[in-house]
Amino acid sequence: MKYLTACATTVAALGLTATLAPTNHGVAAPPATSVDFAFELPTQSGNAKAFEFKVTTPGCIQAYIRPWTSSTGGGPKADKLQLALSGSDRATPYVSITGSASNAVPLWVSYAAFPSDVNRVSGWKITVNTVNGRGSARGVVRVDYPPTQMPCALRATTSTLTDTRSVSLSWLFTDIRFDGAFLVERSSNNGAAWRMVRTCSLPITSRTLYVCTDANVNAGDYLYRVCTVSGDGTDTGCSASNVTPPVRVSIK
Repeated sequence: MKYLTACATTVAALGLTATLAPTNHGVAAPPATSVDFAFELPTQSGNAKAFEFKVTTPGCIQAYIRPWTSSTGGGPKADKLQLALSGSDRATPYVSITGSASNAVPLWVSYAAFPSDVNRVSGWKITVNTVNGRGSARGVVRVDYPPTQMPCALRATTSTLTDTRSVSLSWLFTDIRFDGAFLVERSSNNGAAWRMVRTCSLPITSRTLYVCTDANVNAGDYLYRVCTVSGDGTDTGCSASNVTPPVRVSIK
């Protein structure tokens, strides 16, 4: 991944209006950087809970579920959940992910909401869904609107040329002003510790897709993440407030 940069300007937190389905009771919230949605899902597969909100400012939409419990306390908990982000302008989700309850890393989705998205989409929805009938689930979905700009929608692909293995990373950045660099970090122990592997400082334009490669990677399982850091060299690593959701990569 790339070395992060800190933005020259601070983006105001997005205003939101939350509706907890299926009660349809609207919960008005002042401009905030995050909101929590508590959910309980029965054992039967296909059950879903939805959390609706409105985005008023461009930026990163991120939602995550930390490892969950059984809704019954003593019964089996769901071994897999699906988290999906949808917009009112289309029938299919913008992004979705299915994850295991045994994964120590939170179940993340991330999306870059550009100015055109904010004007086009009248409402957004986060949905938590049971994948199979192997247990119930109780937990919290947190939707974050970081107070400063950051990379969004991180993706990773792997390739092998003879004995050389590499990981190609790509992400979007929604701000049109940039003063700093991107920082790419890698973890070989499931997120317990992170090491900077690349830095990148490039001109930024709206809807720019950044691409960076981590070359000569040994075989193994890794997590990657990207953040922004200031251009004065004072930031040497990512912080919890401006880092992308991690992506998992397996190198054979």
